[in-house]
Order: sequence, then C-alpha cells, then structure tokens
Amino acid sequence: MNDFDRELNSKIGMMLESKYFLAFIDQKLKQCRLNSDYDVMYVVVKTREIALEKIISGEMLDACLKRICLSVIKNLEEKTKSEKSVENKTNDFNQELNSKIETMRESKSFQQFINPRLKQFGLHSDYDEMDIVVKAREIALEKIISEKVNVENFNPWFKKICLELIKNLDEKTNSQNSRPNKTKELERKIYSMLDSDSEDVLSFPFIYYKLKQFRLHFYYDIMDVFVEAREIALEKIISEKVNVENFDPWYKKICFNVIINFDKKTKSGKSTEFKLRNKSDLSYSKEDLIYSTEPNLKLLSEGLEKLSEEEKFILHLREVEGYSWKEVAKSVADFNKLIIEDLDDEKRLVDRVRQKGGRALKKLRDSFGIKLSAKVN
Repeated sequence: MNDFDRELNSKIGMMLESKYFLAFIDQKLKQCRLNSDYDVMYVVVKTREIALEKIISGEMLDACLKRICLSVIKNLEEKTKSEKSVENKTNDFNQELNSKIETMRESKSFQQFINPRLKQFGLHSDYDEMDIVVKAREIALEKIISEKVNVENFNPWFKKICLELIKNLDEKTNSQNSRPNKTKELERKIYSMLDSDSEDVLSFPFIYYKLKQFRLHFYYDIMDVFVEAREIALEKIISEKVNVENFDPWYKKICFNVIINFDKKTKSGKSTEFKLRNKSDLSYSKEDLIYSTEPNLKLLSEGLEKLSEEEKFILHLREVEGYSWKEVAKSVADFNKLIIEDLDDEKRLVDRVRQKGGRALKKLRDSFGIKLSAKVN
C-alpha cells in the first residue's frame, strides 16, 4: 500500500468515527429515499474508489471526500429513479399489452389466422395458438419498451410478429429434422456397402489390412475407423460441403484418411529409445547372449524363470517383436483386460510398462553379470 492509500484510509477512518459525518451521509440517503437500498459503508466504499482515481491529496481532502460522497448519493438517486421508471414503464406496457392481446385472441379473425398458419407449415402437432401468443408477446414487449417501434395499429402489427415467429419455428424444425434424415440415409448406405460382396467397395478386410500395414491394429480396431469416418462423413453431408455422387469410393477415401491420421497420432507418441538400456556397457550383443555357449543358455533360462509372466510378455514384445513402448502398453492392457479411460491413464500405463521392462532387463543382466564381468575383464 502506498503513502496515498494509507493517508486516504486514515482520513476515511477519522470521518467514520465522526458522528457529524455519519449523520450527514444518513440524512442525505433518507432525503433521497435511498436508505432502504444503501447504507453509509456502501457510500464510503464508492467514495474511496473515486478518490483513488482522482488521486486526491493535501489539506482539502476532507472537504473533497464529502463532496464525492454527495456526488455518489446523487448518482445512486438517479440510477434508482431510472430503474423504477423502467419498471413502472414495463408494468404499464405489460398491462396494456395483455389487455390488447386478450381482446384480440377473443376475435375469430385471430383464431382463423394462427391455427391455419400452423397447419400450413406443419407445426400444429408441435405448437398451438398459446405457444405463439406467449412468444410473440415477449418480442412485442421488448420492442415497445426499447422504443424501437411506434405502434399505431396494434392488431396487424402483432399478427406480423406471430407470422414471423411461425416462419422461424418452421426453419428451426426443418433444420432439426434434416439431421436425423441425413443420418439415417448415411447409415443405410454404410450398411448397404458392408453387405456388398464386391471387392471394389470398402470392406472389413480392407480396413484391417490398412491398420496392420501401418501397425495400428494394436491401438485401433475396425469399428474405431468406422465410427470416426461416419462422424466426418455426416458433418460433410449435413453442412452440404460435398455433393456425393458415388458414395462407396468417397467413404473409402474418408476411412483411409482416418487411418492416416491415426498413424500420425501414434507416431507422435513413439520415442527413439534404445532397445536395451545401457547396452553399450556390455561387450556382447543380444545375439551373442542367446547363441553363445551352453552355460550362457542355461543362465538365460534361469534368468527367464525369475521373471513373471507379465515381464516375459513385455520383453518378448519389446525385444523380440520390436514393439514401441506404447504398443507394448496397449497389448498389456488387453492381456490384463484393463480399461484405459483417457490420455492420462494411457501415459501412466506406458510409464509403468517401461519401468517393468527396465527391471526385467536388469534381472536378466544380473543373471549374466558374473560371466560377462569375468570375460570383459
């Protein structure tokens, strides 16, 4: 807090201790009929904010604060009067509008106007006369209060609002109905395509082949591709960005693009780790360890016996099959029937599997430690 803040707070504190100051504020609030909505502290807080903005200082501080307090009270009075004026105006308009609408609704001409329009636009099963009147009343009241219109002839003006409202509801309903229709049409074409025996169209073997080609079958299955492709196709069709003349090859291309995107996502998560940590410290390659002397094979067998089934599974996928840690984690999850709910779960699983793999390799190295050390030295 700077010097001015301290000085201002000190002056305000002294004023609050003054009975004359409190009486002055209270009197002004009552005089302006604001005492039921605001108190002395509210006025003081607002006064302090204004005083800080003006950077008041010096001997005239007390008098300036009083003038600011008085200004705050006057502003509150004007604001309150304005709000009450709007409220009164709204109440007056409400009563007048309700009276006019009620009179108009009793006329046969209005009933003969609304109901036929609802039937004309096929909205009579979803909306009735009262729905239109209530919504139109809100629009009319807003226009009148904001003084955007000067209504000389109420009935035709209100009917026009009702008609515009019905047209808007029709557009909204048509828009909502178009999506289910287009969705059904898309699903019909997809099912038709899957039932086809033709090799020229998309089929399950095609997707599985592509997933395997990109080594994605550990992460995704056929339905993952279909669901993603369906969403993309539906978005394009509904937004009318495309005019599909030949559906099968068009959808096949979308599926292929989905697989490409899956591949990019997977590659971004892969690291360039060494297959064996600290492998450079050993004078023997993996092949040397496996294919060397019979004692080493015995040590390898004994080392493997010390590993759990899961550790053997991890090492086989990582060191023999050459899987990435993410691929290994996915296989471990499938093996243990684990459910990966989000990316955080997946990351934690990959880290756990990597640690288990590291510990398993260390166990095997320990099995060869004496032999290797003797030979290296």
